[in-house]
Amino acid sequence: ESLITSAGQRPDPQLAIGIENLPIDGPDAFDLGGDFMTMRKIGFSQQFTRTAKLEARTAKALAERDRELAKLVGARTDLRRGVALTWLTRYFAEQTLRVLRELDRETVLLAEAARAALAGGKGNPADPIVARTVRAQVQDRIDMAARDAQLAQVALARFLGTSDAARALDKPPSFYVLPHAPKEYLKVLEHHPQLLVYQPLEAMARAIPTVSYRVG
Repeated sequence: ESLITSAGQRPDPQLAIGIENLPIDGPDAFDLGGDFMTMRKIGFSQQFTRTAKLEARTAKALAERDRELAKLVGARTDLRRGVALTWLTRYFAEQTLRVLRELDRETVLLAEAARAALAGGKGNPADPIVARTVRAQVQDRIDMAARDAQLAQVALARFLGTSDAARALDKPPSFYVLPHAPKEYLKVLEHHPQLLVYQPLEAMARAIPTVSYRVG
């Protein structure tokens, strides 16, 4: 705010002090009164800026402030979106892992049933082999899902910290219901974080500098 205030004010007067024809050698070297040609100068200058230019500077400063505020809103939104997407990545990885573990229990039962059928003379000799192959494939996918879940937790820790990222996840929000009706979003479209910055940029472009005069 102080920068905005100073942008609309005229600059302070400037004091000018000088010495001309000062001897630098001989008996009168650096003697201000030894040579009649030595002259002292003192004066001041003041820059008088037109009101229109001061108003333009103030408008530009206000627009720059609004631009930075819009960028801050955008950064916060990006951060929240990053946390949400990382949270969902971990959630779906853990759900995949849960389903695969349930499937792994089914493959164990399948392998036991195949062995029992073969022992009773009713099964195909290849059935136990197929059952073991299927279980091995499921276990490979379990390892991959567990790795994905761990990586998602590590990524979430970059946002929330290790302890919070390790907490059990709650239920996710509904993926099929919007918080507001679509027409409500259209009414506030100009307030979208990625669009907020354009209005201050337009205001900055309109704050065209004007001519100033210097008297001194």
